[in-house]
Amino acid sequence: MEAEFLARGKGTETLIHSQVRKIKEEDENIRHWLLAQMIEIRPMLRELKKRVTQSPLGQSSDSNRPIPVGN
Repeated sequence: MEAEFLARGKGTETLIHSQVRKIKEEDENIRHWLLAQMIEIRPMLRELKKRVTQSPLGQSSDSNRPIPVGN
């Protein structure tokens, strides 16, 4: 019967329903997939963060550049 299977761990044995086992397996697969996606995206986000600044004053590589005021 597929309804239950025996899980052994740390000296204990537990009966787990097959649907619970499948849900846990799917959850683990999704977690691994998401982790892989985050690892791929992280360098791209770092690069974008370097390009985008919060202030137009921070766009200059020369921090000693005078700031124009008025006309």
